[in-house]
Amino acid sequence: RAVADEQLKLWSENVLLDYEDVRLEEKHDAFRLLMEEYHDGILLFELTDEQVWSRAVKDTTGLEAFHANHTEDFMWGARADVRAFILADAGLAKKVRKALKKGKDLQPIANEANASNSLAYRLEEGLFSEGENSWADRVIADYTTGSLAMASKGLTFVEYTAGGDEIILVQVQGIRDPEPKTLAEARGQVIAAYQDQLESDWIEALRSEKPVEVNRTLLHSLAD
Repeated sequence: RAVADEQLKLWSENVLLDYEDVRLEEKHDAFRLLMEEYHDGILLFELTDEQVWSRAVKDTTGLEAFHANHTEDFMWGARADVRAFILADAGLAKKVRKALKKGKDLQPIANEANASNSLAYRLEEGLFSEGENSWADRVIADYTTGSLAMASKGLTFVEYTAGGDEIILVQVQGIRDPEPKTLAEARGQVIAAYQDQLESDWIEALRSEKPVEVNRTLLHSLAD
């Protein structure tokens, strides 16, 4: 008997909860508005994803065409292809410069220099845009002002000091003037810009199909 009463009580509570649940929006206006807002938000998200976000990623042809028509919006700045040797002193810099000119392996020199001081020989190399490497920045600045000219034959070197006896020997392998980024190089930027364009076009199309009317009386009442 006690078990049956308990089960009946639980069943009754569940029935009442279910009944109240289906009447929440009818009885509580704030809850109804919240649910409508939630529903509309999900719908807007799904539509935007379909028309803008996922479309920009999946529409390969459209993305390529957008990039081709906006190449000047996705540019590399000046870049320097350098090997910057941070060396303990002028003597070591002379050894490295000589070895580079003769095309010799630099590892023995590095091993010998770093045997007693792990910071005696360091190398930073790569194709750097402005702001990515301080020595590449110096090279770009010197090239821009005309104080650095690429050697017509052989290797191009420039030396900088960094305080104390330390010498920065930079082998300049090339200077690349500003140029457009390929789609692969600027893919993230291009997708973001293409999404903006798709969203703008979509909104414009919606406005042309269904003119927007603003209830200014209601709008002002909400602001008060």
